[in-house]
Order: sequence, then C-alpha cells, then structure tokens
Amino acid sequence: MKRIFSLSVPSKTFLAGEYVALTGGPVLVLTTEPRFSLEVIEESSAGTSTVCPFHPESPAGRFWTQHQDYFSRYTMTFIDPLKGLGGFGASSAQFALLHGLFQLHGQLNVEAERFFDWHSLLRDYRALHIQAGSAPSGADVVAQCRGGLTYFARTEGQLQGFAWPFSEVELLCFHTGKKLSTHEHLKNLHLKDLNELEASVRTMQEALSQLKWDEFLSSWKTFSLGLEDAGLVAPETLVQLKTLRADSRIVFARGCGAMGADVILVATLKTQDSTVLKKDLAALGLQFVSSSSQISEGLRIQSRMQPHEVHL
Repeated sequence: MKRIFSLSVPSKTFLAGEYVALTGGPVLVLTTEPRFSLEVIEESSAGTSTVCPFHPESPAGRFWTQHQDYFSRYTMTFIDPLKGLGGFGASSAQFALLHGLFQLHGQLNVEAERFFDWHSLLRDYRALHIQAGSAPSGADVVAQCRGGLTYFARTEGQLQGFAWPFSEVELLCFHTGKKLSTHEHLKNLHLKDLNELEASVRTMQEALSQLKWDEFLSSWKTFSLGLEDAGLVAPETLVQLKTLRADSRIVFARGCGAMGADVILVATLKTQDSTVLKKDLAALGLQFVSSSSQISEGLRIQSRMQPHEVHL
C-alpha cells in the first residue's frame, strides 16, 4: 500500500539581520502562517517517478538532481498558499521541505524527527550556491524548520527560539506588490562594514531575552535606518515607509528582506483597531499576509494513512 504524507513549514519574515547574516552575523526571523507544504506519495519502488517538481536551477531543484535515485521513489507536489506572491520564503521552504524528506530516509517515525539535523540542512543549502556574488545565508531555511521567532548567528553556531514576548504590540506583515529576485540581487551585491548593524541585532536579542520593549524598539530602529542609510532599501519602499511612519497608529515600520522591496513589517499597539488599519494600508497598495499573532511552529510531518503529527 502506498504511503501518503505531507511536510510543511511556515512563511518567514526577516525581523532584522538580513545582509548582516550574509557574512555569518546574527539574524532574527519571524515565522508565521500561512504554511508551505510538500504533498508526498511514496511509490512501491524507486524509479517510478523521475519528474522534479521544482525549477531545476533552484536550490531544491539542484538538491533533487543530486539525490535523484532517492527522490525518484516519491511523487511530490509543492503547495504555495501565497500563489507565487514572493517575499515570504517559498524558495527556501521548497529546500527545507525536500531536505526534511531526505532526512527521513523513508522512516516516518518519532525518532527520525527528533534528530532532525539543521547543521546538514544549512551545509547542503549553502553548498548549492554556484553563481557569482554573496551566498545566501541560509538563516531563513533554518528558521522555517525551527519555527517561532528565531535568533541565528551562523559563525557562532548560536540558535535560539523565542515566542513574541511583547503582548501589547502586534507585528503585521504586508506585501508591497513588488517582487525582487534575491538570487539576482546577490549577484552584484558588495557589502560594506556592517559592524554597527550587527551590534543592533545583538542588542535586540538581549532585549528579547530581558523583555525590554523600549531597548528592542530603539535597536530595531537603529538597524532599519542603518540599512536605509547604506542604500539597502528600495526607493519605492522608502516612499511607503515615510507615509507609514507618519501615521500615529504605527509604532514603527520597515522594509524586510532583499532591498526591503517585497515585504513591509508594521508594529502597532493592540489597542488600535487592526482591521481598520489593514483596510487603510490596503488602499496604499499593501496586502496583509500575516501577523505575530499567527506565529507558527517549524517543520511538521503528517501521515495521511496513520494520523500522526509531531512538531519540532
């Protein structure tokens, strides 16, 4: 009998640390609903299916090709709930899900999940980089497998998970309607000294640990404005941020990810009517996607034949 199961990981938004992470520095990544999923059917024998469901030049596509003998025993369908919207980690989700399937080695059981190896996940992801320019940090892949709010400092091997601790503040994730190819952007990227930006992310991590909102917000602003001063935020995003920051209902707003082009993160007090705020921002061309009240767990594996679910 064929086994039918699915793997899923959450969407991601860089709270802070993009660009800093490219050189191994610290990053904070928020993972939320909706979740990307990989629907899998295990065939009766290897070689039954040889069709790769991913773009051949994507990280997932290249990893599938490297291990075609193993993956050929499965029929896979990748499901993007955002329909190609971009900016929330569809490409990194593809790789995370495929690597999760690879780590199972055909064993869908608790022991296989308990010892999920994010070190090999990160190593294999970065080893697939073949083009000119900076290699992707892999922080988003790790964060999507871990779930929650993740602090990751690659050069130090430090990985820490948080819940969103500031209950009076809600983070709202919006899509700008723009779409920037991260891989193309990294080809011509030349980073300058990022020490001050790195220090800001570390201060944010300390403020999270100590539940100090004022220090967190101050360092968050310092990091975000530092990116803008360094020319690492798209002009269209800067125009939108100027409007948002003038709105008394908004505590702070910043562009997230490559050039802050795809995603804008808005912090607002929960005393505000978020429904009205979302409607007003929609009139500015911003599409609401998720929020800190929808933080999601990491890699999830669920069997269709024997209902069985384990969270990492």
